[in-house]
Amino acid sequence: MEKAEQQVLDLHGPVTPTFRNYIAGPNQVLVGMLQQLAVQPEGWHFLSGARSTGKTHLLLALLQAAEAKGFDVRYLSLGSQSFAAELINQMEPPELLLLDDISAVAQSASLQEAVFHCLNRVNQQQKAMIATAASAVGELDIQLPDLKSRLSKCQRYKITALNDADVPELISSYLQRYALPIDQKVANYLIKHGPRNTELLIKLLRSIAQTALEAKRHITVPLVLSVLQHK
Repeated sequence: MEKAEQQVLDLHGPVTPTFRNYIAGPNQVLVGMLQQLAVQPEGWHFLSGARSTGKTHLLLALLQAAEAKGFDVRYLSLGSQSFAAELINQMEPPELLLLDDISAVAQSASLQEAVFHCLNRVNQQQKAMIATAASAVGELDIQLPDLKSRLSKCQRYKITALNDADVPELISSYLQRYALPIDQKVANYLIKHGPRNTELLIKLLRSIAQTALEAKRHITVPLVLSVLQHK
């Protein structure tokens, strides 16, 4: 199996994204840094990583952990919601601002301006900020030079895709969300015959979980084979 991507938020299992249920793999140091930020929010940070590496999961885990410590945290999913520039212009900087998929602002000049001025307020009040994107800062398709310059001041981190050795944990962790145990024989079968892309693997696991729950059956190789044949 080739190096796998990780899509944690889109597992759609009955679970809240936390640091504990994020499969860190080669990203242990990054996760540790974010856990520290939950205790002491400070600085500006930029996380880049390919689709399905868990950027959103990490921000939501940080949101939960920092709020549990009593900090004022604001999470904006710029890629999945429509934000009026006026609302961002009126927003007072929280102690920790989380900007998910900041590359999405490239679609709107007014939104770029609003985010830029928001970051200026965050900077003036010395608040903490984390932004994420699929690409590095220098590769962002943002037309406003001042916004790009602001983001370039961040400490930058790259989320590394999971290694082959992490895939069994991904399979087991996902199915455990449905209280569905899986033995090593079935896991090995999935690793060998399942999709190499983790986004597709997650969709397969979801189908397996739904089939097992509806049929009130344990997950076996014949059950997995049956689901694969109907894909």
